Amino acid sequence: MKKRLMWLILILFVLTTSAHADGMKKKNALGGWGAPELKFSSVGDSNPFSKDSDFALFLVLRGGFIVNNFNIGFAANVLVNKVPYDCSRAGVAYGDYPEDDGDGWGPDGTEACNDFRNPELDIFYAGIFLGYTFQPSKFFKIELLDFFGFGNLNGGDYDLFDGGETYDQDFFIMEPEISFLFVIAKFFAISLNMSYRIPAMLDNNHDHYSGWDISGPSAGFGMRFGYFSYKSSH
Repeated sequence: MKKRLMWLILILFVLTTSAHADGMKKKNALGGWGAPELKFSSVGDSNPFSKDSDFALFLVLRGGFIVNNFNIGFAANVLVNKVPYDCSRAGVAYGDYPEDDGDGWGPDGTEACNDFRNPELDIFYAGIFLGYTFQPSKFFKIELLDFFGFGNLNGGDYDLFDGGETYDQDFFIMEPEISFLFVIAKFFAISLNMSYRIPAMLDNNHDHYSGWDISGPSAGFGMRFGYFSYKSSH
């Protein structure tokens, strides 16, 4: 993974340097921005449009730099609506404690589904994005972005200081995206985007959810604040 990120950063550097060499008479365009965004999607089934999948709303916080129309930045994504964790995958249900369990919490690996009737599914992932901005006009931009990062899903409703097994599963994720950007002012823009999550589950103690279960398309919008400076292609 580290080697892949190093290569991507190196490619971005080379492309940016080439763009500068081709247009030395033009002033470099530097900018930056931050944005809260909402993404509408689904999780829980290999077919995101099936009746077995659940609606998923992700809150996205991200910010980046613009260097001669190239974008590089950081993004964090968290599932914010209530999606039930599918306890049938864990093979246990609420109150289903073994007879030899004295603490009422259930044995290791079964507690979340033992202790809650409908534990919630938690999903979080974060990483970097790279991309390029095309400019049909000063007002309208088209961005092609690709996100790379790591995340975690679990099924726990425990508070921060409560113990309990939450079926933690870690994953690597890639999420290509196309964004349509409307630059209202030099410091404010609105984005509409479409993306697709492509996760790969890592080696975990639990394997209740697969990469297919959390993969799927998303559609979203966001408000960007910063300084939007792009290099003219004319």
